Amino acid sequence: MLHLLRAAAKTWIFKGVFGLLIVSFAVWGIGDLSLGGAASPVASVGERRVTVQDFANALSREVNSFSRQAGRPIQMDEAQAMGIPDALLARIIRDAALDEEARQLGLSAPDGAVRDAILDSPSFVGLGGTFDAEQYRFILSQLGFTVERFERDQRRFIARETVRLGVAGGIAGAPGFAEAIIAREFEARRFDTLTLPLASAPEPGEPTEGDLIAHHEANAPSYEAPEMRRAVWVEISAEALAETVDVPEADIRAEYDAQIDRFDLPERRVVERIVYPDDAAARAALADLQAGAITFLDAAEARGLAPSDTELGEVERRDLGAAADAVFAAGLDVAGPAPTEFGPALFNVVAVLPARTTPYEDASEDLRAALAMETADALAAERAEEAADLLAAGAPLEEIAQDLRLPLRKSDLTLDGEADALPQIVAEAFSAEAGEERELIEAGRGFALVRVDEIVEAAVRPLDQLPLLARFGRERLGDDLRQGVGLAVQRQV
Repeated sequence: MLHLLRAAAKTWIFKGVFGLLIVSFAVWGIGDLSLGGAASPVASVGERRVTVQDFANALSREVNSFSRQAGRPIQMDEAQAMGIPDALLARIIRDAALDEEARQLGLSAPDGAVRDAILDSPSFVGLGGTFDAEQYRFILSQLGFTVERFERDQRRFIARETVRLGVAGGIAGAPGFAEAIIAREFEARRFDTLTLPLASAPEPGEPTEGDLIAHHEANAPSYEAPEMRRAVWVEISAEALAETVDVPEADIRAEYDAQIDRFDLPERRVVERIVYPDDAAARAALADLQAGAITFLDAAEARGLAPSDTELGEVERRDLGAAADAVFAAGLDVAGPAPTEFGPALFNVVAVLPARTTPYEDASEDLRAALAMETADALAAERAEEAADLLAAGAPLEEIAQDLRLPLRKSDLTLDGEADALPQIVAEAFSAEAGEERELIEAGRGFALVRVDEIVEAAVRPLDQLPLLARFGRERLGDDLRQGVGLAVQRQV
């Protein structure tokens, strides 16, 4: 094939076609080709553009800020799970909208306002209690800002705040809004209550037939039978097929060996960890803990850590590196200081979990069932294809069930889910018309073919039918009537 293409490429016909392609690209362009880069906008509002580089820099600063608060590095996948990028982008877009509004209004912060904001910031106050230019430049460099960039952002911030405060200050409250807030906070009511329990109401006696008829008519919606579908379905269940699967003993043994880490668990510890900047700080904290002056939670709070920041959960020796010997020798106590990749740390051993081995004899039945289900999943898919083929050939569900030796089930289905049918089967029945041929659906861990033979519309059950149904029987009507009489007595009192 490549030889033929190379030969064709040397002909004038091929060169002419290729030339036409080039001309068409030159005339109409290539619309799907993106040549964006770091300068491409992540978002834009009017003339205000937020580039990929702007967002990346802001995200890096945001993640570093969260890492300092947590006392440990926050990885990007953790930041994504915490929603940091989405929240940051929303904030950037909000600021961009305010920047654009300030630009259209011609607002810009004067140099004096920018200078005062920087000089008044406590972040840039040195040891002398006043603004320190060296500290100012050092902090900006640590945050990844140049002086010019920071002052430009500060000027935008002041203009944004001017717009925001102007909008907020110009909003008038709805009439009566302030009064409603004051009333909710400060008004009080004094009242007395008289409680008449239902048990103290007089016994109305056994209801007569006329009482029951009147009550039934007055409360007809309470005795309405829901819409019902008389359905037939073939269920191709992996759970049912699994019971027919014979799993060789050799396969079960091989699966046990493959999952030996699950059945042969080494000794473990449930631990919490606090990392310190140096060994001296860790030992000082340990001394306070041993003296009972502080708890491990106090020590974590002193480092600015929440309880969730210290939890390592269930760990093995291999998870702790150089700190393993100290932690596993400690018992239910504080171990350390021990070296970690982040620095010296104290470990609080919350629980000691001994080694546990599950022998093959105890695990074999669970493994047999799991392997049988894996095979049954494939069998269910095969039977489902066969059932779909028979359905396409015009076979009714009764014949499909007989040919494939699958269970055929019939039931009156309602949306309240009382029938012993999977939710997907009920939903399929209520999506179908009577006698309609439906496609194969997934149901539970398997498949199903559903046919609706009759649709019974919702209707009020006649009184003479209610005693046949326990929850709509004479006892229920008598209880309702008795309660109604009791409430009437309460109101009269």
